[in-house]
Amino acid sequence: MAVRSSIPVAAVNTVSGAAAGIAVQTVRAVSLWRSLGFEILATVPQAFRHPVDGYIGLHVMYRRL
Repeated sequence: MAVRSSIPVAAVNTVSGAAAGIAVQTVRAVSLWRSLGFEILATVPQAFRHPVDGYIGLHVMYRRL
């Protein structure tokens, strides 16, 4: 997988945790979020339209607060 921008697609805080949607190809961003205690709950195929690579997967990540 190629390294791309590390900007998350979406981030949401809930009462019991925090969730984020991270493009699968953002290897550095996924590593960063995992180092902060987030885990991958699911991967949604072709959920994000990358400007160069077209539709790519999106990790749904979660961390309990």
